[in-house]
Amino acid sequence: MTVLLQFIADNAVWIYGACALIALWHLRVVLRARRERKQAVFALEREAALQRVYNTLGVALALLATMGITYFISNVLLEAVKPLAEEGIGFTPTIVLPTLNAQEIELTPSPTPTPTQPLPTPRPRPTLRPLPTPPPEPTPSPTPAVVAPNCPNPLARLISPGQNQTISGSVPIIGTANIPNMQYYKLEFRPAGSSVDYSYIGGQNTPADGTLAVWNTSPLPDGVYTLRLVVVDHTGNYPPPCEVSVIVTH
Repeated sequence: MTVLLQFIADNAVWIYGACALIALWHLRVVLRARRERKQAVFALEREAALQRVYNTLGVALALLATMGITYFISNVLLEAVKPLAEEGIGFTPTIVLPTLNAQEIELTPSPTPTPTQPLPTPRPRPTLRPLPTPPPEPTPSPTPAVVAPNCPNPLARLISPGQNQTISGSVPIIGTANIPNMQYYKLEFRPAGSSVDYSYIGGQNTPADGTLAVWNTSPLPDGVYTLRLVVVDHTGNYPPPCEVSVIVTH
């Protein structure tokens, strides 16, 4: 509203000027209508000229009213509303927010907190363990070569089994027992390296050349044994026995 009033006050001069121009135009119309009315012959022409005069008077009244209103707005009304407008410009409205009571606050749904996913617990890395060292494969011990018994007396000797020969079960013992004035011979054995007495295998009191006896090794445990041939004469003497090492394996 103040803007409209200010606009009218700012353009009051132009409004007055326009009204003056319109008034001059209608003044001309009035003068012309009076002249035509005086010169009219017929009554109808005089009435028409008079009607134009009346219309011009109406326009003149409207112009006067417009100019009066413009003057009133520019000099009275606008000055009266300016203080109110300035107060309205400087007035800062205070926005009062509605206060929620405790019940309304409780009724207001609150967002459900999003559960926080726990961080995964790092798994311990497996510790590399040294691979077990395979036990060394047993190296097979070399099998001693079988050689012929080394008997000091060829008349009291063993031929078979040979030195380091592997035997089992019943083994024929082949050799020679034929020394001069021989009384008897015997075959004995004991574990190799042992100091126990020899065990008797067999023998006889006549010379022999070939199978001297048969040795049953089945009752014996596996191991190395010393087999010997002893040939005794009638004086009770005997040459060095012929010995041979054999391996009993079942």
